[in-house]
Amino acid sequence: MRKDQPQEGKHDAYQDFLTDISGQFGGRVEEKEFLDSISSESPREDTQVNVGERLKAVRKDRNLSLTDVAQRTDLEVSLLEEIESGELTPPLGTVI
Repeated sequence: MRKDQPQEGKHDAYQDFLTDISGQFGGRVEEKEFLDSISSESPREDTQVNVGERLKAVRKDRNLSLTDVAQRTDLEVSLLEEIESGELTPPLGTVI
């Protein structure tokens, strides 16, 4: 008996998975439509995130001054001012 073949009475999880999902597609047309729907191109969205406005709103909601945020984040007050005013868009690492 070969190692890559399941023993009698044992289930092959991979084959079970393929059998389970194969019922989702009634034929080639449905399969093609599904594959087309997950194309490598991401949909274009005009999502604008204004980090500065969000930062300012959260800061004010928590009753923090720019100095408080600067001390907690090790960012300069002047940098935070530029971000809040929209003059500067910070790198993702800074935002996190």
